Parts: sequence; structure tokens; C-alpha cells
Amino acid sequence: MAKRIWRIPIFLLIAIILGVSTTAVAVIYTQRVTLTPRIVLGTGHLVDGYHVAYGENLKAGWTAQMFRLSSNGSFTLDLRFDYISENPTVGKVYYSQDNVSTLEVDFEYVTSVALMQVGSVYKLEPWGDFVHGSVTGIIPIVPEFADSKSCLIEYNGKFSPNVDVTKIMTQAYGLEFKLSWIRVFIDKNNGTFYYQWLQGNSDVWAGRKLEADKTYNNLSGGFLVYYSIPESVTSPSSMGFDYVQWIRENALTIP
Repeated sequence: MAKRIWRIPIFLLIAIILGVSTTAVAVIYTQRVTLTPRIVLGTGHLVDGYHVAYGENLKAGWTAQMFRLSSNGSFTLDLRFDYISENPTVGKVYYSQDNVSTLEVDFEYVTSVALMQVGSVYKLEPWGDFVHGSVTGIIPIVPEFADSKSCLIEYNGKFSPNVDVTKIMTQAYGLEFKLSWIRVFIDKNNGTFYYQWLQGNSDVWAGRKLEADKTYNNLSGGFLVYYSIPESVTSPSSMGFDYVQWIRENALTIP
């Protein structure tokens, strides 16, 4: 019976012989890569996730009336967000799978804010797992126009197109533009602010692959929509960005 021959990659063999630590091996694999051809618009994972309750029957969508990403890292977005369902009449607070509190609220729409972040995606070899990183911080945007059902956003930005890959045995896979929409309401009875989260629903693996240095028109996608949560249960620290404070300082007129 033939014996299976296990082949040791040459860089690991050298590391073993020289007694090099795994940290040093990671440095060997550090590389600098430029923009990859896989660019996906409208992904998620940009949400205050501790207490939001997903509304399976709540619908909303986004349309990129224009999108362009250049090889130098500059990008332009012309977005429209539309809330398709009826405006909320209740809030919901998630504590556990068996404990979701429903709050009857007399809502009045106040304002909308968009959040965006450009992220990097790496593929971990040889297992095929994916690792997500950040190319930019969280970018808050006050819409050019907003009402209780829609908003319009124009944004020009730039980031370094050179991304450091420092994790052992990884290769660059793509870039994702994360989108979120926060709709702010007030309880007309007691003045409590409520924040309704919507996060992008595109899939970085299966979503439409875009390319740098091309202009796209009328791209569209959906949002995952959550019920409004009162300000008392918001968790800005979970995102590393205090969206409540930012909205209060930049998008609200507090009596």
C-alpha cells in the first residue's frame, strides 16, 4: 500500500529549521496590494446590534443613481433610500430570543442619517475562510433631502488604495461598501427619541461584482429593517462610533 507523503511548504520548513516564530512567518507573508476587481456595494454589518429586533415584514431599498470608484481610491455616490412599509407604530427591544419587548409609541418622524464604511475582505488560505477589515472609519452623512419615507445622499470620498495584508496566509479578495440608514423618531407623549436601523443586504460573496474606473447607474439593493429602539437601550460603543451623540449634534434641533 502506497504511503501518503505529506509535503511541508518551503517557508514553514525554513521557519522550523531556523526556529523562527509564527510572528516572523506572518511578516514574511505581509504584502501590499492594490484595488482588487471585486467591489460590492450595499453590504451590511454596520448596525447597533445589541437590542434591535429584525422586522421580517418591514421593507426598504436603496438605489445608487450613480457610483464610481477610481483606482486612486476616490469614489462618488449618488444614493436614494426608500422606506416601502408603513411607518412604525411600535418599537421593539431585543433582550434574548425569548424576550422581545414591544412598546406602543405615538411616533413622529424627525430626521434621517446615513452611515457608510469601506471595508476590505481577505481570504484565509488554505481553509477558504474570510476575514473582514476596515479601509475607512464610519462615515456619517446628513442627506441632501429627507422626509418620512425617503432620502437623497450625495457623497465624494477618498481612501488609500493600498491595503496592508498582515494576517498569516491571507490574500486580498475584495472591497465592500457598507451602507446603513438610521431613521429617527420622537415619542410625541414624552419626548423620547427612537432610532430605527436599516442595514445593507448585499452579499460580499454573491453580490454584483463591480470594477474600478467604471461609472455605474441605477444599481439597487435592499435593506434589512429593524424596529425602532428607544435611546435608553442604544449601544454606540458596540460600533466604536457614538451615532446618538453625532446625530444630536449634527442632525437634530433639540428644543
